[in-house]
Amino acid sequence: VEAGTADTCFRAVVAASTPVRAWFEDEKHTPRGAELTSATTGLVPPRGPACARKGEKLRLVIDPQAAPITARAIVWQAP
Repeated sequence: VEAGTADTCFRAVVAASTPVRAWFEDEKHTPRGAELTSATTGLVPPRGPACARKGEKLRLVIDPQAAPITARAIVWQAP
């Protein structure tokens, strides 16, 4: 996801078939906000949105703790 013409915050909901760790990170792989740990479902970040400055890009990382895995995520712009 990319912050367009202004600072923007994002959240995601993740659902997976096995426990995962999930977090947002920037282009330098620096985590943004707290991560979801050892869960099959939940909000990322768990305690509030991850924010990006104008022009920055964030990506959602889902790290499975077992394989095989099926996962879905919905990302939205937080108010």
